[in-house]
Amino acid sequence: MSNQQPHKSNPPYLLGLLGLIPLLGVFVGIALILYGIIKYKSKWLIAIGIGCIAFTLLVYSSLFYYTKSSGILDKSSQYLTQKELYELTRDIEFYRLIYGHYPDSLSDLLVLDSNIMIQDIVITLRNTDTTSTTYFYQKNGAQYILKSKGLDRKINTKDDLYPEIKINDSSHIGLVKEFR
Repeated sequence: MSNQQPHKSNPPYLLGLLGLIPLLGVFVGIALILYGIIKYKSKWLIAIGIGCIAFTLLVYSSLFYYTKSSGILDKSSQYLTQKELYELTRDIEFYRLIYGHYPDSLSDLLVLDSNIMIQDIVITLRNTDTTSTTYFYQKNGAQYILKSKGLDRKINTKDDLYPEIKINDSSHIGLVKEFR
């Protein structure tokens, strides 16, 4: 009979390297903290687990800060807004073909298709109050104005966005930048 004591395993410190993978690091960190508390009673393992979680939080908060401060979100929302304004113009003109007149409001377009996007993306992404988030639309007989209020949420300022459509004398659409 041998009097050997059971072999005590070393804590899995190297699992902490998985904590360098953002998001996975949170789960690895939680597992290491639990192992450190329950199984190994190791302060170092707990510290590595906390470090894994902290690293993931640092990476994601840095990404969030970068996208907010660099204007990437603003540029991409303006691009999407231009695309939506173009599609809305097409929907408004289609509405006129079907009903013989332009819609009184953008919500009238939802009769054609309930999935038509009438919410201003630039304003919706930054909406912190209860102001209207629909695109600006105003009809005057056979003409209409359609635009986004832009980042400042104020109508008739330099950051307003209009549909990018070439309109010439032979165009048969009612889109104008201002009424004559």
